[in-house]
This record gives sequence, structure tokens and C-alpha cells, in this order.
Amino acid sequence: TILGAAKIVGRTQGGTSFGIIEAVTAREYAQIEVDGDRRDYLIEPLTNYFVGRLNQDVLEGNSRVGLITTAVNRQNSNAAYVGGLDWDLRFAKERYRVNGTLAASQAGKLDARKSGYLARFEFSKHGGWLTGDTSLRMLSPNFEMNDLGFRRRGNLLVWKQGLRARKEKSFNVFRRATFGFLGWWPWNYDGVNIGSYVELLTFGQFKNYWDYNLRIGRVLPSFSDDDIQRGGALIKNPPGWWSYMRLSTDSRKMLQFRLSSALGWKDDRQSYEYNVRFLIRIRPASNIELSLGPLYSYNVNNAQWIKQVEENLSGHTKKHYVYGRLISRTLDFTTRADISFTPTLTLQFYLQPFIAVGDYTDFKELIEPKSYQFKPYPLNENRDFHRRSLRGNTVLRWEFRPGSTLFLVWSQSREAALASVTASDLEFRPLRRLRSSFTDEGKNIFLIKCRYWFGV
Repeated sequence: TILGAAKIVGRTQGGTSFGIIEAVTAREYAQIEVDGDRRDYLIEPLTNYFVGRLNQDVLEGNSRVGLITTAVNRQNSNAAYVGGLDWDLRFAKERYRVNGTLAASQAGKLDARKSGYLARFEFSKHGGWLTGDTSLRMLSPNFEMNDLGFRRRGNLLVWKQGLRARKEKSFNVFRRATFGFLGWWPWNYDGVNIGSYVELLTFGQFKNYWDYNLRIGRVLPSFSDDDIQRGGALIKNPPGWWSYMRLSTDSRKMLQFRLSSALGWKDDRQSYEYNVRFLIRIRPASNIELSLGPLYSYNVNNAQWIKQVEENLSGHTKKHYVYGRLISRTLDFTTRADISFTPTLTLQFYLQPFIAVGDYTDFKELIEPKSYQFKPYPLNENRDFHRRSLRGNTVLRWEFRPGSTLFLVWSQSREAALASVTASDLEFRPLRRLRSSFTDEGKNIFLIKCRYWFGV
């Protein structure tokens, strides 16, 4: 529960932009039953959240330097702090750019505080027929910003580079086209390569105003350390190929179609995946836009991590790293609508039913870390899954005076996960499963938000 919140934003004549967000949330309790005794336990203490941002225009206003800080202070509990410096410098009529970030964090338990850092440096060329970029990103193992932000993972060093040649004038069947190369080279802080790949690409537009995007990539021999945080081991990542295609009809028309597909496979042909998306966009009037379409994915993973099993043998513990063959299918049908009744009154609508089913077979254990060799393991568990969800948002926005806006929001969330999955539950039946997501248990949230601009 948010007890109170405030936001202040502004800009000075000297090119300084600033923003502050402050919020306080109440204590949250959960009722837990132990041996028939129900008690309320504190799961989230009284907490203060703070975000501060400062930007300064430099180099005649084409570039900027900024500072950011976040703070999470919990009453008698863990606190988390992040501070950072970032820059975006542009030279030679913005043909060249140098940008980057330096940040540090401190978070964790009161008696075991951990500090970490993030650093990113990038140089890019944007003007002319030949463009490119190269960057280096470093996230230390203890860098933590998830208390008030998002970090997918730490313990990462990434060198990335790209080179692209483009032609803006019409030639052959093309109105314009770009051809390029990308490379991605990641390591962890132990110096282990964890997923390098290279990619060739081309995208552009035909003379009939249809857009296209084609990519083909090669996953190079490397390792995967994703399972280590879940009790697993370092495992080889077999090399493979992947491709992507997207074709869109003329976006100027009232009716536009878009078809995209991706395909990937390992060299051993034991693991592969593909997905297909079809999208229809309709614009019956200049103030109305509707888009809808399904996305279907099919994935076969021959070595899906399951869990670690410890076995006591003559006074010592043997660890079994258990994997399985997973065949999964997902489907979502996303609908979006944007309606502008007037320049100051708009309505936005979003709805996405989603289903996912997964069938586990061929349980096995990794023979030794850093390998991709297995032997059978007798895991007598039903790991299959069947999950459904429905996410929907409706936002009515009214700008009742310049810079001041009133929002009326309705958010809907439904979900279901079957506890015991049978063979019939693994049957896909897309129409039936999507329809069921509308009747699953869920919650509705209604929100009114007002933003008022004070001219100073």
C-alpha cells in the first residue's frame, strides 16, 4: 500500500533538467499457518523509496551529462543504494557519439553488505553510408539494483561490435537497404566464455513500400552458467544456427499485415525451436488504430535444468545435476487499440491471453561440470506444467490543461497453474485454452492518477 508519493520535475534556462520521485509504502503482512496455528508475519517493513535524476546539456545542447541516485530504506531491515554518472557526447554534426555509464551499488543484509559496480563505454559512427559501433560493458558479481530498478544478471563482461553499410537511394527492387555484421562476446568474471555469437543481417524497404528484415546467426562454442545460481553447474553450450525473418506490407495503408518467424537449432539436432507471429493493423480513421495477432512458439530443449540432488555416500556428499528433455509450446494473442477522441482525450486498450504447456521426458544427470555428456537419472517426479494468464489494461487520458493530465486506469490480471498435470492437459487446443484464461481467478485494479503542472 502506497501511503504517499510525490514527483517533481523541471528544467532551467541553463539547460539543466531535474527530477525527484519520493514514495512511502506501508508494512505488509502475510498470514502463515504452522501446525494449525495461524499468525501474521511481517513480509515488507515500512519503506521509503527515492529516485533523483539530473541532466546537464553540454556542447551547444547536442550532448548531455547526467547523474542518478536511488535509495531504498526499510525500517529495521535491508537498505539499498545506487549512484551513477552517464554521458552522451556527440561530435561532428552528430556523426560520432561517445556514451557510457559508471555506477556503484551497495545492498544486502545488514550484517553482510555487498558493493558492486557497473561500467559501460560505447563509441559509434552514425553519419554516411558506413556506420558502426563498439562497446564494452562490465557488471561485477555484486552489483545490485533490483530493489529499485532491473538487472537481469551480474558477473558479466561483454564486448559488442557492429558494422553496417546502407544505401538510402533506390536501386534494383529496393527503395533503401542496410547490410551489416554484429558480434557478441560475453564472459563472466572467471574468464569463461558464456555465449558468443556472430550475425549477418539486412533490412530495408522495397519500392512498393513493403519492409523486410532478414538475419542469420551462428552460436559459437561456449559455456552456460545460468544454472549455477539455481544450484547447477557450468555446462557446455553446443554451437548452432539461428535465423529470423520479418515482412510487413505498406504501413501507409488502412490495412497492414506483418509476418515474422524465427528458427534456431543446435548442431546435434537434439535441441531446436521456432516461433511464428502474424499481426494485423487496422486504421479505419486517422484517430483510430487497432492491432491484433497471435504468437506461437515451439521449443525442444534436450538439456533443460531441473534441480540438484545431494546423495550421502559413506560420509561424503555426491551432487547430481539433473536435467531433462523439455518440449514446450506457448501461444498468446495480443490486442491493442488507440483511440483519440480529441487532441486532449485518448483511450488506450491492451489485452493478452497467454498459455504455456511443457512435457518433460528423458531425465538424466550431467556426468561432470563443463561437459555436455549425460547418463540416465531416475527422477520420479511429474515436472510437466500447464499455465495460463490474462493481462489487460485500459487507460483513459484527459489533458484538462497544458501539462496537467488526469488518468483513469483499469488493470486486469488472471492466471492459473495446474498443480497436477495429466496427458490431456498437455494437449494444446489453442482456442479452448485461450478461452479458459478469461474465466480463471484474478484481480481487477482501478486507479485514478492526476498530474498537475506548476509553471514557475
